[in-house]
Amino acid sequence: MVDAADDMGNCSKGDDSQTLVYFLERPLSRRAFDPFFKFCYRHVRGYLGYLRARGYRLPTDPKDNRDPLADLSIDILGSFLRSTRDQPYILVFDYFRRHGITSFRRVDPDKLLAMFRSLLTGFVRQELSRIRKTENPQTEILKRRFKDILKGNAFAAFKSPDGSTEFLYSAKHKHVKGENCACVSYERLLEIVEEAFLQTNNRKAWCDAIFEALSREESEPNCVRKHELLSAVVTVMSRHIEVEGLVPCSLPGADQGLLRRNVEKAGKLALHRLNEQVLASFVGKGILTADIAERFAVAAERYISDMVHSPGVDLLPAYFREVMPEAEHARYLKRYKYTFETAIRKVEEDFRRRLRKLL
Repeated sequence: MVDAADDMGNCSKGDDSQTLVYFLERPLSRRAFDPFFKFCYRHVRGYLGYLRARGYRLPTDPKDNRDPLADLSIDILGSFLRSTRDQPYILVFDYFRRHGITSFRRVDPDKLLAMFRSLLTGFVRQELSRIRKTENPQTEILKRRFKDILKGNAFAAFKSPDGSTEFLYSAKHKHVKGENCACVSYERLLEIVEEAFLQTNNRKAWCDAIFEALSREESEPNCVRKHELLSAVVTVMSRHIEVEGLVPCSLPGADQGLLRRNVEKAGKLALHRLNEQVLASFVGKGILTADIAERFAVAAERYISDMVHSPGVDLLPAYFREVMPEAEHARYLKRYKYTFETAIRKVEEDFRRRLRKLL
């Protein structure tokens, strides 16, 4: 065991694993922290540069004369290396504790390094997602809609052996999927996503077209990394919207000040009326159960959200399938078509009426 007073020179300066172990053993030592922070900074900045080179839109200010990746790296590390009064660097030590590691000298340094890099890389993704949610809620709405669509029976998923990456594939082409799935490059995925976008007019059709195109790729199987797919969808959509980000097409400028608040107000009031009058009436007459009415309300909320924040809406049965159990899908025409489409049309009419009064 190396004594706490030992000089950092006992560790190879370029050996990241030893830098990490030295810090984990002495988290309160400035001598241990400084090289550890430099190592973390190199990793985060390098990963951000990698994401930018692959086409990811990073939350940086292009007008900043300083190095935007440097500032973003520092911001991310500020959150990652936060401490409490009783526990320094709580995220780091909680992570290793969950994996049953408290004595760091008893573990292979290379294993510790691999685990730590996985933790730090994952945190970078989470922090970028958190920042995007704060700065561009329309992006999150689009991603949410795609995630809902991908939960359908037409798609399936599996995770990498270490659980860090989720892969998606078309259920119609299961035979080309495997644990060692080699996905198309991100650059090719962007091309596929954009071609599918230009050929379709709603998100469900867009998603289907993406996976159909993937299944036709001769040299690669049809699986795709979920985070890459969502990133590509957002990137492509952004290219085809007039203003930076995902702002409304049918209701331009809804993310701007007073107009945005009025749109949100009209949507909330319309959804409230739908619940209190239309759906409550169906439940009171025994036409719908309370559970089904709640599911219809969720579908109506998503429909209004798509009206405001996307270039178009999906076909009504698509919203029905997203919120209803699979066993009920085949009963749409005979059992639910009238009540569901009545609910959606009522909320749309009410929303537009209220919006005209507010604008």
